[in-house]
Amino acid sequence: MSFKKVLVTGGSGFIGTNVVQYLMSKSDHFQVLSLDIEPPKNIAAVTVHKQVDLRNRSETFSAINEFKPDVVIHMAARTDLDGVSLDDYDSNTLGVKTLCEAIIECGTVSKFLVFSSMLVCGIGYYPKDDDDYSPTTIYGHSKVETELITKSFLQELPQTYIVRPTSIWGPWFGVPYRNFFDVVLAGKYFNPGIKSIKKTYGFIDNALTQVFNLVDSDGYETGKIFYLGDKKPINIVEWANIISRKAGKKAPFTMPKILCLGLAKFGDFLKIFGMHFPLTSFRLKNMTTENIIPANYLAPIDEEEVVSLEEGVSQTLNWINKGKDLK
Repeated sequence: MSFKKVLVTGGSGFIGTNVVQYLMSKSDHFQVLSLDIEPPKNIAAVTVHKQVDLRNRSETFSAINEFKPDVVIHMAARTDLDGVSLDDYDSNTLGVKTLCEAIIECGTVSKFLVFSSMLVCGIGYYPKDDDDYSPTTIYGHSKVETELITKSFLQELPQTYIVRPTSIWGPWFGVPYRNFFDVVLAGKYFNPGIKSIKKTYGFIDNALTQVFNLVDSDGYETGKIFYLGDKKPINIVEWANIISRKAGKKAPFTMPKILCLGLAKFGDFLKIFGMHFPLTSFRLKNMTTENIIPANYLAPIDEEEVVSLEEGVSQTLNWINKGKDLK
């Protein structure tokens, strides 16, 4: 592995925090600069952080031309589902356009990873090809735009891969998967008694391995799309049971189907009045819709590099407990 200068946008987010932490731990191979409008979650990353809004053309061009990166990993984005129009997600449209133009002008970048989202297609929908989109949320639409804007610059950009994270979890995570752990640990989680489903999730260490395998690889066509996620899908009931067992808690109970549906409708009603309830029809559908990404869609990772589900849960619980000790 040769020495590389790596620019990370969105380095204060969940995946970004882990990417920056990894790069800082490999200072003999990497020099890292993190650009984000938010301060770092990990205080150790303050030394490599620069506050930049990618929607600001002069800030973005200045930061990139000054650092002159070899690799750019672009993760800066608005990722919540609360927006009501594409304009609310201009970080995901104007931001990537400005970044592409800055990379082209700089001329030093040899590898560009652009993070999109699996939500460019609705949960349970499997795209027929890289140009098949079926978003069901405004956020998903904004990430379709992220990909289309990137594709429009491909002839001028360096080697570029588009990365669609699945449901990534682990240390430094937040909503919604930190909430999943917290609810299970509090004994408030229930298994919906509708059907046992599996989903493609990804433990953060495995996702990092996939990311840096792409950084090191030149064997793929520019513009190729990869998903980040573990090859072995997670059974949600099994996952909740492992979390409970490793934390020394009682296993979650199973709620009857009719009660799940009733509570979801109640949550829908409260949402009309701006009130929060942990279960809605949207969330229940997400919980009970199988979503397995075919292995050939996933970014490369060797079996010996994979952190197991059990070990991932242990590492995550250790991180959660460490955080509680610091309070």
